[in-house]
Amino acid sequence: MIKKINLENAIVLGVGFGVILFFYLFRRELSTAWFNAASMLIVLVGTFCAACLNFSFAKVLRAFGAAKKLFLKKPDTTQKDIQLLMEFVKFARNNGVLALSSMVNLVENKFMKKCLKTAIDEDHDDIFEKKLEAHLGEENKEDSVNIDIFEELGGYAPTFGIVGAIVGLIHVTSSTSDIQALMPGIAAAFCATLWGLALANLVFLPISGNLKNELRDKITFQNAILKGVRSIYHNQSHLLLQDDLRDYIKYEL
Repeated sequence: MIKKINLENAIVLGVGFGVILFFYLFRRELSTAWFNAASMLIVLVGTFCAACLNFSFAKVLRAFGAAKKLFLKKPDTTQKDIQLLMEFVKFARNNGVLALSSMVNLVENKFMKKCLKTAIDEDHDDIFEKKLEAHLGEENKEDSVNIDIFEELGGYAPTFGIVGAIVGLIHVTSSTSDIQALMPGIAAAFCATLWGLALANLVFLPISGNLKNELRDKITFQNAILKGVRSIYHNQSHLLLQDDLRDYIKYEL
């Protein structure tokens, strides 16, 4: 299935970097200092390596994979999942929880399917509740790590920008005493600081915030699913559940 690009996020990111580049080019002609390879490499490689040391190479790559999804449109299956859940509540009320065994495979939402299987298989209330809470924690553990990684990247990038600036200043001040030759070198050195700040505040930290919002919405929806699964387990009427899920229900039951 071909994934559609989320143009909103892509345009916002492009405009953010475009404004910085535009005003730089507006003030002066394009300079090699702006695209100084050494400055960019110090910031990018240093930031990435620091994150890998703090977490792991695999986890950092996985976090970037999660960030890529922010720029892809994904279908909203909320209404479909809630409608199916409500149908299951009514069916279990009339036919019993075990009767759902043959219908669980119809569920595409992995979290819902896991919780429904727990409701079918478990007959001890305390264990049932512990398993539901465990499912909730396991489902969101990876997302929490991804958020932490981008927050750390947002902290490392400006630091390595300063490192790049210091390295550049050491190099230029130790290799020449000519003032006219010194100034372009100083400008190139401070380019690293600019790249570090731009990456941190326009890429890493905003992505972390976006992932936080995604996770917050995801957990809210998962809690709605848990309410439905509990209704199935306790053989409650769908009318009681309907009020709890009012924010998700946009159709008449």
